[in-house]
Amino acid sequence: MRRTVSILRAGHLGSKRRCWRSAAAGAAVLGVMLLAFGAITSCQPPPRHPDASPPPIARPVASPAGEVVRVRLADSVDVVHVATTSSYRLSSGQALVASGQLPMGMREIRWAASQWFIDGRPVAGSKLEISTDADGLVTCDARSFRGTIVLAPVDAQHFSIDNHVPLEGYLAGVLARELPRSWHEEAYKAQAVAARTYVLYEMRHDGRLRHFDVYGDQRSQVYGGVVDETAKSVAAVKATANQVLVFGPPGHEHIFKAYYSSTCGGISNPAEGLEPQEEQVAALAGGVVCTDCAGASRYRWPTVQISKAAAFSALGTGYPKMAALGSLEKLRPQLPGTSWGRVEWFDIVGHDGRYERLRADDFRLAMLRYGPPESRGLFSMNCTVKDLGSTLSFEDGRGFGHSVGLCQYGAQGKALRGMKYYEILYIYYPGAKIMKLP
Repeated sequence: MRRTVSILRAGHLGSKRRCWRSAAAGAAVLGVMLLAFGAITSCQPPPRHPDASPPPIARPVASPAGEVVRVRLADSVDVVHVATTSSYRLSSGQALVASGQLPMGMREIRWAASQWFIDGRPVAGSKLEISTDADGLVTCDARSFRGTIVLAPVDAQHFSIDNHVPLEGYLAGVLARELPRSWHEEAYKAQAVAARTYVLYEMRHDGRLRHFDVYGDQRSQVYGGVVDETAKSVAAVKATANQVLVFGPPGHEHIFKAYYSSTCGGISNPAEGLEPQEEQVAALAGGVVCTDCAGASRYRWPTVQISKAAAFSALGTGYPKMAALGSLEKLRPQLPGTSWGRVEWFDIVGHDGRYERLRADDFRLAMLRYGPPESRGLFSMNCTVKDLGSTLSFEDGRGFGHSVGLCQYGAQGKALRGMKYYEILYIYYPGAKIMKLP
């Protein structure tokens, strides 16, 4: 018996950059990698991409004006404290609950026994919305956001919290959380285009199947709201206004899911190792060699060992159907993985030989969320996996995150070597182009 299960998505951080370079032996290895994987960066001045002029972005790709992103801030809470910085409107469906020309003071909102309570007073309706004027902010549990806060029940005692925010304001809050403040402006611009492309793809795909477009954490892109915006993040969003990555033949270009992560560890991975794609996009095929992330603290990391009992407990928490296996007897890699040795799928084998198939990156995320403290060091699945009987050993670790698409530390390294944001993007998303939304 076999069942295939899967979860998550995008990318993150690390530490300072240092330029890595080897001597004669390293050069020989690099030559082999060049033959195997094509374009490569080094500490020498970077070669110019054939399209490495500022993107003219002549042909727009369709997108409605005034895009609003629905960001999931919390999946399930029972109370929240909300205020505004200017005039406000608090409504339940079409009914106005309260409004005012002055800021709304802090109010406690609860959902209990299938009913809303605002400062202890019951309010009819199923969904609450708190909005303010164009220049105002909504404060939600001490975090400030542009746009509207939407509260919707998920069961009789709990509700979700979403922020409906204009696209460019959302991106400014993302960049400030995804990249260190000291990083180069060209790395910020590259991140802005990738993040804009990613969220628009999600809005047009998963967002159509649910009541929100993206999560506000690592499941999509980390979003901090207004408090995390910086002059650099705002400037990068403005400098790349409406620019997105597209792929496809002339006249038929379309956006794709522009994944990115903190540190690729030396080579990018294919997107198919994360989740099923609606189409195979060559820009996400992986195999882009990168040495500019070598200064990241997690470019290489030490062996991590996790007991099978602890791993099984974590898997059962993340995937309740796993518990039916009874125990984790074997973690069986599905081969072949990538041509450079990364495992993409595991069979989780139980005591009676039954198994569930799970993506390797989803295994890692389950360990990070529900596993023992030692699993926090499992920074990627770019590693060698060994079964030591009662223990699983993850050795020769490389990189941080899923290593698909843009490598954030690699982008910073390239920017410090003089590359423009569009050149950086063309390297990490081979065959992609930059176009502009109308």
